[in-house]
Amino acid sequence: MERSPEAYRPATAAMFRTRRASGADTIQVGPNAVKNVDQRYDAPSITSASFLGSAKAQSTNGQPIAIMVNLRGGARYAMTYGGITAGATKVFLPVAYKYINSQGYSWSSTLIVSSLGSSTAQVKISYLDNRGSAYSAENLGPFPVSGTQQFDLRFHSSTSTLANFFGAIVIESTNGEPVGAMVQSRGLGGSGDALLAYTGLGQ
Repeated sequence: MERSPEAYRPATAAMFRTRRASGADTIQVGPNAVKNVDQRYDAPSITSASFLGSAKAQSTNGQPIAIMVNLRGGARYAMTYGGITAGATKVFLPVAYKYINSQGYSWSSTLIVSSLGSSTAQVKISYLDNRGSAYSAENLGPFPVSGTQQFDLRFHSSTSTLANFFGAIVIESTNGEPVGAMVQSRGLGGSGDALLAYTGLGQ
């Protein structure tokens, strides 16, 4: 696709805010620049010893920004994923695992669902096998505004009775509030574990 020169014009310095329930931090990023924010040292609004939740970043002067997250667990684990730019009432996650053995690793996944609307979200989660046939569905909620919940497929009630799972997950908002979803997968084995993460496809 050919774009006009306007599309490539350097942006002016962007100010954006990382929001969480207990506070907000504001930083400045120059045009076409990159800024690393380590939550251990660069997020003064996080005052607790540990943090598990979500963050919302927005430009405060209208300049476009892109966000990604790098996660690290000790010296063995690391993964990266991109931010969700908009919520949807239906999110498709094409692959998730529970105790699937491949290439010397045992793969299992965690499903993470975030409420991105202005009111609490009611959510239906459907599990499909690798042939696309429905396995089960469950209704969950309410998810509070900006709230995030995670479901480990090894222990979550809907898949806990299965010895293995390899298939897709569909997240649907049953009350019209937008949601976002992602999958984090970990392969146990070898001298170091393998990890991957991706965000769902909104419809």
